[in-house]
This record gives sequence, structure tokens and C-alpha cells, in this order.
Amino acid sequence: MTKYPWSRGMAGKHRHKYGYYYPERQDFTWSREGLPSTRADRKTPEAEIMDWADDVAYALHDTEDFFQAGFIPLDRLARDEEEQSRFLDRTFERWSREAKVLLGGREDYESDAANLFYEFPTEPWVSATARGIMARLVPIKINSYVSGLRFDSDSVTEDEHMRREIDLLKSLTWTYVIEAPALAAQQAGQRKIIETLYHYFVESAATNVHVLPAWARSYLGDETLTNQHGSLDMARQRVACDVVASLSDRQAYALHARLTGQEAGSVSAAIIR
Repeated sequence: MTKYPWSRGMAGKHRHKYGYYYPERQDFTWSREGLPSTRADRKTPEAEIMDWADDVAYALHDTEDFFQAGFIPLDRLARDEEEQSRFLDRTFERWSREAKVLLGGREDYESDAANLFYEFPTEPWVSATARGIMARLVPIKINSYVSGLRFDSDSVTEDEHMRREIDLLKSLTWTYVIEAPALAAQQAGQRKIIETLYHYFVESAATNVHVLPAWARSYLGDETLTNQHGSLDMARQRVACDVVASLSDRQAYALHARLTGQEAGSVSAAIIR
């Protein structure tokens, strides 16, 4: 529940990764009751286990899926030193911008990367050989990484070698998929859609609540919501966030098209209820 046990900040790491918004501080405080003072701002052991499991699944299955889709060139990384160097250079540049704490020096990551590259298939996904290698590699790595945590009293320690490998595998998706120009443009457009919808629902919560779905109107009329968030304006912002978050991709695109005049739609076709 509190993978990142701190509120959203305005700068630095806490601006991008956080466990709650300031108005939710009471719920957050309640969720941490009973923890020893040494864990006041640290993940619980359960959260650390979840975080590790999430990273393992994300690193391996995304790598396999995007290799199959033709985005991550595992076959080139397995045999092309120039591709290997480009990948590592971009990875370390990004980690430097993020002020990532490295476990060991760059040479340790390069050594682990060399071992990973050696395990990758040397042929593209269409090859039966490549598919067979991946079918063996993924479960072998999962079984290995399961033993990557060590418990000592109330703390959890990660195996450094495995953490480096997982970070490198995750970087494959960042380098070849998330930072790809086409996806970056798509994400920028999606952010504009979310911002437009958010401002629309904030305004509606103040001037025309009937635009909101019934559950949101009921939520907004609850006095405890206003008391918890400190002001009616902040409560409206919270409700607007919840309404936007409740939309499917199809609903968000359709509603944005109506609001911006790109598509009139039909009054008989309700987008949200």
C-alpha cells in the first residue's frame, strides 16, 4: 500500500515516485500505525518483497514481450559490440540524470551486462531457436531471482549481483521502448488529454455537478471528504482525479474529442455514468 512511504514532493525523486498526496496524509498515517520508529520513512518488509517481485516480473516478461514485438534487439545485443556500447552508454546517461545510486562501479554493471548478453539469443524472435532460448531463459532467471532477498531482523537486503542484472533488464525497456520517439510523442498527447479532462471535471464539480457520474456526486456531497481534504476546492480536485482515473482509454479519448470539438458524438451515447 505504501511502496514509497512519503508524500509527493515538488522536486527531485519525491516528485516522480511517492506513496500519497498531501490531502491523504491521515490515511497514510493510519496505515503506518504500529511500525517501529526505525521504519517511519522506510518500506515495510512486505512492500520490499512486493517491489522485488514486481521488478523481476517487469524486467523479464517485458523484455521477452518487446523482443517478440521487435522493439528490443536481444539478438543484436548478443553479438554486436557497438549495439552493446550504445545501450550501456544510454543507460548510464539516464541513470546519471536520475542520480541513481549504483551498486558497485560501472565496471560491475558492464561485467554483469556481458554475462546477460551472452545468454541472449543470437537470432530474431521468428527463429525457433530464439524462442526456445527465451522459453528457457525467463523461468531460469525467475527461479534464480526468487532467492535474491535476505532477511535480517526487520530488514530486507537485496543480492547486489541480481539487482544489477534486474536494473539492466529494466533498462532494455526504457532504452528501446519508453524513450522511443514515437512513444514519447504519444505519451505527450495522452498527458494533454488527461490535463484537459481533469480541468473540465474540476470546473464541473464547482459549477455543474450533474456532469459528474452519480457516485462522484455522492462522494462530493460527503462532508467527511471536505473535512479530510481541508477545503472544498481540494475535495473537488480529488473527485476530478478519481473521475478521470475511472475512465477507460476509449472513454477518455471519446470525451476529449467532444470537449475539444473534434467530434460531436451523439447525445444518446453516454460516455460515463
